[in-house]
Amino acid sequence: YSFTLRDNLTIADEAQENVEEAAAAALRNSCCEDILKQAGRGLDTNLTRFFAADGIELSGGQHQKLALARTFFRRHTALILDEPSSNIDPKAENEIFQALQSLTQGKMTIFTSHRLSNVFLAKRIIVLERGKVVEDGTQEELLRNKQRYAELFKYQQEKYMVGEAPC
Repeated sequence: YSFTLRDNLTIADEAQENVEEAAAAALRNSCCEDILKQAGRGLDTNLTRFFAADGIELSGGQHQKLALARTFFRRHTALILDEPSSNIDPKAENEIFQALQSLTQGKMTIFTSHRLSNVFLAKRIIVLERGKVVEDGTQEELLRNKQRYAELFKYQQEKYMVGEAPC
């Protein structure tokens, strides 16, 4: 949003106590340290130059990470995330899913993803096709059943298993 970094976070939970500490944790857990380093006035930096000459402009990936930071800032018992890593580089994606794994312990989390590598933390996977549930189970069960999920998993797996790594 075209507000300050602080406002972008606190809009998610205006009653949050210890805003500075909660903001720092949320930004760290969503890999947003780069945004904070860029922000000349810290949390009081505007996230656009439209309202302030010293504001900063964020990339698409930074906007995605900030949306996740807003999610982490909010005290919650359930999360619903739609493609939480859609605009994020692979390193940040890995870090975010590691953070999600620890931050969602004991909480219900629902997320959509077309990248099947992200479902490693799911206890239950529901495969939808044309608005209908076609499979439901753990990753192990779905791979063992060799139906639609296994087929899609194989397509994505093949992209990464093409010979030796160049390194």
